[in-house]
Amino acid sequence: MSSYVVSGAGEAEVLLFNLSRLSGRGLNDGAISPSVQYQCHTRRVKKLAVEVGNPNVVWSATEGGTLRQHDFREGTSCPPGGSSPRNCHNGLLDLRCGAKRSLADPPRYTLALKSWDISSTRPHLLLAGGNDAFSRLYDRRMLPPLTSVAIALKNAPELNGGKI
Repeated sequence: MSSYVVSGAGEAEVLLFNLSRLSGRGLNDGAISPSVQYQCHTRRVKKLAVEVGNPNVVWSATEGGTLRQHDFREGTSCPPGGSSPRNCHNGLLDLRCGAKRSLADPPRYTLALKSWDISSTRPHLLLAGGNDAFSRLYDRRMLPPLTSVAIALKNAPELNGGKI
């Protein structure tokens, strides 16, 4: 897997490039097309991470408040072109309605994920940080199965005049 590069450079997509396809070509010989293109996000990708010892799975966090899991062995999990990116079935966390001003306040506004990481000694632990004053620690073993963000939105509490 060392001949692959993953990019999410400020776009709302994650791109997988297979460098072994460059055999005999220089980097300046034209544009390199991505092997796989994940167009699941609606906002800029801020952080990508790979679990130590598992290079086939990459997670991406965005300003849109979602954390998604991409398994390169499965190809793309995105729906066909023209479909809503919310129909992708690789959503691990949906924190769009999770930002808080204080611990006592209910979540009131969108949490833009700015950073997150996987524990190198306990890879089931994820730490997420966003545009509020809190860090969130998750145990991947306790999270629900991967879902589409559309399903998560349907099951999320309504933000109604500050009431949840």
